[in-house]
Amino acid sequence: MPLVSKIPPRTRDVTEADFDELELFGGVKNRCDVTSRFLNAWNEAVPILPQDFLGIVMSYVDDDTTVTLRNHSKLFDIELYSSKLHTKYFDCSYALFEGKPKTQSANLEIPAAHRSTGLGACVGAMLIDIDVAMRLPYRSVDAALDRGAHHWPKVGYETYEKNWSHNLDLSSILKSKIEAVKPFLTEDGIFETAMAHAALNKGKDICHLARMDFDLSVLFDDTNLDEKVFPILHHSLLNAFNSSSKSPLVTKREQNIQTIVRLCKNAGKPLTLGEYTLAGETVRVRADFSNDGQMGQVIRNLGGVKHSHIVPINH
Repeated sequence: MPLVSKIPPRTRDVTEADFDELELFGGVKNRCDVTSRFLNAWNEAVPILPQDFLGIVMSYVDDDTTVTLRNHSKLFDIELYSSKLHTKYFDCSYALFEGKPKTQSANLEIPAAHRSTGLGACVGAMLIDIDVAMRLPYRSVDAALDRGAHHWPKVGYETYEKNWSHNLDLSSILKSKIEAVKPFLTEDGIFETAMAHAALNKGKDICHLARMDFDLSVLFDDTNLDEKVFPILHHSLLNAFNSSSKSPLVTKREQNIQTIVRLCKNAGKPLTLGEYTLAGETVRVRADFSNDGQMGQVIRNLGGVKHSHIVPINH
């Protein structure tokens, strides 16, 4: 059964006065300019009141966060800036498409010193509540940077058929990276299991791969990386990219691995097989709000949501 919002649908058109109230509500420090075009777009596409929209956001942010709501030619953007982190750590854009709201992009970038604090999970839960309240059918993520490709699949976001050609290319890269650490995968069946998940034949395979917690902290030893892993990785990736010389794509993978090794080592945490394999890659994954099995898992892994719930079958 679908994930359903607890936020009631609006029963009237919004006016400029609704947005005037947002600053009084205590959240938006920089609100959008309210034009007639923007009001028409909101009334056409957004099924909740601006106050309820902001209420969702404010339930997830602390007093150090500044919320910016800005209209643009297609609908609106929302940004979160933390004075504590001294950075904008999140922005998301919504567009009007055939009379319905659609997410255009979402960027989450948390400074390294503040990762593993739960902030990413908090934003992930907030996005689900916003999207479900906006009556969107799913949330797609192009997960990247150091850990994004590991984080979102581990939460439960899955690959999907629309990006099948991308998945096939990604699969070759992931298999190459696993092949390079085969000598260190000493647990019975771990290599075969990892390679099977790296094939990405099913949407859940990327999730299973991300959750492979076999300890690869042996790679904290630079000698193991430089003399044992990278030569194999180099050869395997050249085959994957059908190239005869070392390309920037090969160099990028080596740098990504060095980065995740350094981050884990400095944090005093083990490097897992899932982190190593997905480090620095870009994966296109999705949370389908009509899939109660997937969403139950995603919500649990995020620590819960506040404004949505899965409708029981006998509801």
